[in-house]
Amino acid sequence: MLALTITETGPGVVLQHRSPMVYLDHWALRKFSGDDALASRLTKTLHDRDGTLALSWLNLGEYARVSDPNQRRAAEQFVEGVLPAVFCINVDLAAVNQREGLRDVLPHADRELALLFVNEGKQGLKTFTAMGMFDPVE
Repeated sequence: MLALTITETGPGVVLQHRSPMVYLDHWALRKFSGDDALASRLTKTLHDRDGTLALSWLNLGEYARVSDPNQRRAAEQFVEGVLPAVFCINVDLAAVNQREGLRDVLPHADRELALLFVNEGKQGLKTFTAMGMFDPVE
């Protein structure tokens, strides 16, 4: 679950995950985002059960290579519907292991990725969005 916070350096994000937590690989994310009925069902289930969708930089990297902009937009719309019930998970096992050794409370959290969801709107109001996250890396 993403929540906004203010830090000394600006906006920050508090990460928390709740069970059930679901991680969708590229195939599954494409399947759910391409089928409105499936997307609606999973989104409703996560919201009803106070669950979480786990996302990683790997998801973003895979979608940055998708040449069809409609597929990228569909994935963003799907994630948008789940927000703020998203947990950014670090899939770098060495980094997670190192943070475990430092007794980090959430060693598997990817705080840098979570900050990408923060959008500054009108009058400085900050919200979460997934729109534009799956754009190709240039």
